[in-house]
Amino acid sequence: MSTLTFEQQAERDRLTFGILNDVAYYIKYSDSEIPNAEIYSWKTRAAAYGMSEAAVSQTVEEVRQVLNLMSKLNKKRVA
Repeated sequence: MSTLTFEQQAERDRLTFGILNDVAYYIKYSDSEIPNAEIYSWKTRAAAYGMSEAAVSQTVEEVRQVLNLMSKLNKKRVA
């Protein structure tokens, strides 16, 4: 069970959505190359939200799971 307040969970969700949005942009326009500066900015935003290392790791895992799901759905699309 999460011990985060509603506001903290909303901030984490906002960060996760922002990362997914950035990744989608780089996949579409930059051949999936994500600059190190972008990754650093995600960590900076997480720190600004007061997220612990464990929370950041969980957010990264959530992003990874969403990207895997998107990949699976993309493979099932009919051409």
